[in-house]
Amino acid sequence: MTSTSASTLENIPVHHTAAVNRAVDYIRSRFPATPALNEVAAAVSVSPYHLHRLFKAVTGETLHGFASRVKLQHAVHRLVYWGSASATEIAYDCGYSSMAVFSRAFKGAAGVSPTDFRTAHVLQNSKICKADRSLSQSYSGLWAYNEEGGDRAGAARRLKVAVREFAPAHLIYLRHYGEYAYAQPHPVLQRSFARLNRLANAMELWSAAAFLTGTAHGPWTRFAFPLLPGPYDAGLAVPAAAGEAIPRLPEEFGVRPWPGGTYAVVHFEGHLADADNVAGVLLEEWLPDSGYLYDDRPAAVVTYNNPYGDPEGRWVVDLCLPLRLPS
Repeated sequence: MTSTSASTLENIPVHHTAAVNRAVDYIRSRFPATPALNEVAAAVSVSPYHLHRLFKAVTGETLHGFASRVKLQHAVHRLVYWGSASATEIAYDCGYSSMAVFSRAFKGAAGVSPTDFRTAHVLQNSKICKADRSLSQSYSGLWAYNEEGGDRAGAARRLKVAVREFAPAHLIYLRHYGEYAYAQPHPVLQRSFARLNRLANAMELWSAAAFLTGTAHGPWTRFAFPLLPGPYDAGLAVPAAAGEAIPRLPEEFGVRPWPGGTYAVVHFEGHLADADNVAGVLLEEWLPDSGYLYDDRPAAVVTYNNPYGDPEGRWVVDLCLPLRLPS
């Protein structure tokens, strides 16, 4: 995806960016369908010609290219993390008319067939994380396989994970494209969280069920794939009961449903560079033995502080991986 700079977005009127954000939300809500430009334009009340120009200016890609990438993101996710589904099932479930069409689209993006890609990235207890073992032990507890007999010989360290249910919510967001589209605590993203915090204070949206969260529009991965990056939302999740306040929001803030559901949650407090390694342990060592699959609902990072304002440079977050039971 072509990077969209902050200076470029600053020159685009807020109501134009808001229209593109609504278009992105509409496209994602229609998965596995690939809505045409005219359909999306009607849904967001913008002329097709105008939306085509705006979408490219804001996101750095065409609307059709983005819609195609959404399908590929889901397909890549399922190939790697849903081992029980065949490539053909994934192709149809992701909206491709045939396996041949899926294979052409996939190979055009990745340079290899879906089957070869899956073979190269099969999810298992990976050796990639062995180098991260000393770090992961800080977030792991000792699990004994024969605790009743007091035998610790079979004990091993395992990541401390809480499997938690989140209620569906409204997500009030500030969306970022291009260089800010990764799940990292970039200063620009932190400024967006500060703005959301001020909004919540001004509109009295804080409650025990509200929280700040960063939400990626693509799966967390430990491998490179050309089309995986997408928009990234700095968001404020508020319970459905707070819905009456949403129509009064300034136009710069978007709103979309957040599905909630079952998540694996790891609490992280540490330096920014270490968070990715802890997420890798979650994906590659905890997940394969958990009995769950990595669902393709959005992953989330619930944020509690601004690491750039912390005296020790610590980032305090909950890393939240969406889960589903195998079908």
